[in-house]
Amino acid sequence: MIIDMSSFEPAVEVVLSEEGLYSKSPSDPGGETKYGITLKTYLRAQELFPQFRNTALKDLTVDGATFIYQKMFWDIYPYSEIDNQMIANKLFSLAINMGEHEATICLQRALNSINHIKIQVDGEIGSLTISAVNASDSTALLNALRYEAELAYKAIVIAKPELQKDLHGLLNRADA
Repeated sequence: MIIDMSSFEPAVEVVLSEEGLYSKSPSDPGGETKYGITLKTYLRAQELFPQFRNTALKDLTVDGATFIYQKMFWDIYPYSEIDNQMIANKLFSLAINMGEHEATICLQRALNSINHIKIQVDGEIGSLTISAVNASDSTALLNALRYEAELAYKAIVIAKPELQKDLHGLLNRADA
């Protein structure tokens, strides 16, 4: 029996295509970022991986960002256990942009909206969530996940009205 699993390379390509280069905008909730890596994440990477010590975030390379995404995100969460690459790409992208917990809540809500068997919406991507993802119709799930991401981004903007100027881009990201 061959088991399909998602791969990191296509997922990180999506993230890197969506994330910008270096930014230090005071209006960005992530603060200083490069390739979507926030300063907070980069400081943690500097603690964990010696190759990033004594290097400023603005000097981070694409290869460095890819390494951080794999070691600090992809390898920690069970994205590779998702059979459908498009679903894994979307979830990974959302997790990078809005945080793993919020992205997983979107996924669990999407699952509950298309399936008869309901799963707990707890923001934890465990074996039950992965099983539900793999048993679902991928097209329906991807559409439902996009919708849930739109709702999440709208809620973020309602909570932080200063982000209203970014809503169009966030909604485009949700629909990508």
